[in-house]
Amino acid sequence: MYIEQVDNRAISDCNVLIVDDDASSRLILETLLTDMVSCVSVDSGKAAIEHCRFKKPDLILMDVSMPELDGHATTVLLRKKPQCESIPIIFVTSSSTEEEESKCWNSGCVDFVVKPVNACTLLNRVKSHLKNKMRNDLLEKLIYIDKLTGAYNRHYLDDYLPRLVRDGLRNVTPLSLVILDIDHFKLFC
Repeated sequence: MYIEQVDNRAISDCNVLIVDDDASSRLILETLLTDMVSCVSVDSGKAAIEHCRFKKPDLILMDVSMPELDGHATTVLLRKKPQCESIPIIFVTSSSTEEEESKCWNSGCVDFVVKPVNACTLLNRVKSHLKNKMRNDLLEKLIYIDKLTGAYNRHYLDDYLPRLVRDGLRNVTPLSLVILDIDHFKLFC
């Protein structure tokens, strides 16, 4: 059991989504990772996109060669979704040509592992990317959330207000904004 932590979150608390059309490949990856993280498997790019709509994984292991929607196309579609743009995606591919490597990087992956998978390499890469993800999540929390109140701060407003306005216009929904300034706020805490 891995007990490495960032803030109050351990690697064992992380969720990994495995996307592969081959059941035996999914089983191998799940078996290798089951002692380290929580795993969910799906058998297609469409199923991965649907899964991410409802539950955001901490990391995705994605097969490149899948029917209908391959790993590259799935990654491009996931990167267009604001809630999925920061999820690290590791490609699992049977091809190690320079052209395939370039295609993987250009699609938006953070890493790739060649099949047949070397267990030690896979475990260390997954662990490394999960630790980086947890650190980035902590930094985002520190940047966007006021430590004293737990409320979103001005940095969050600056970065997310344009997106909220676009979403409101697209969905024809109202948007309200309240900004408060309390003098001598520390007296209330």
